[in-house]
Amino acid sequence: MAGTLVEAGNSFLIIVLIFCWGNFHVANFILAAPRLAVFWFWIGLFSLQTISSINMDVLSSKRLFLSAGIGVSIFFESATIILLSLVLKFIDKSTVRAWINRKVASEHWSRYLYYLYIFTLWMYLLRNLALLFYDMATFAKKIDRHANSKQIDHILCIADIAFRGSFVQFYYATIFRNPNLSSVCKENTKPDIFPITMEGSFDRPPILITWEPYIK
Repeated sequence: MAGTLVEAGNSFLIIVLIFCWGNFHVANFILAAPRLAVFWFWIGLFSLQTISSINMDVLSSKRLFLSAGIGVSIFFESATIILLSLVLKFIDKSTVRAWINRKVASEHWSRYLYYLYIFTLWMYLLRNLALLFYDMATFAKKIDRHANSKQIDHILCIADIAFRGSFVQFYYATIFRNPNLSSVCKENTKPDIFPITMEGSFDRPPILITWEPYIK
């Protein structure tokens, strides 16, 4: 429970800092976020994970106060990581790096702050990856999670796997977004030109017809 609360507090602090950032328009974000398909995907998985937490941590536990605390901490951790991920979806790494270089005069400290930002993304990636492996092992080994309703527990476990897996994919893509890859296939910038001679026009020069592929 302590680790969950620490992550929820850390995510909440980062969200507040981003909302206070002058370059980030909160009103535009509120209007744009529901237009994303991933927004409704995360909301749906968040609802299923909340049901899973109630079924596993609250209803099946005899120590109601402790189990309720665990359920609330998981709820806030899930809510804050969804909000943080939606916020980061609108912020590119190049934007963060350019802002740091513009505001911090020292090259050493600007590089340090940028690496700290990347390190934070890595921490979210590794934590969700660990939780993903835990949920997958629980499902594969059919470990009893001491849920109140055994019938729907397996379905909720699959939802937990999808929930954590989506964040693993998101933070991996955020860290390695726009990589500088080597050129593998050289693009032909000039269209292929084939000389075609028209019949009955031997006294005239050949007509050059530009040919371009149909599928681009």
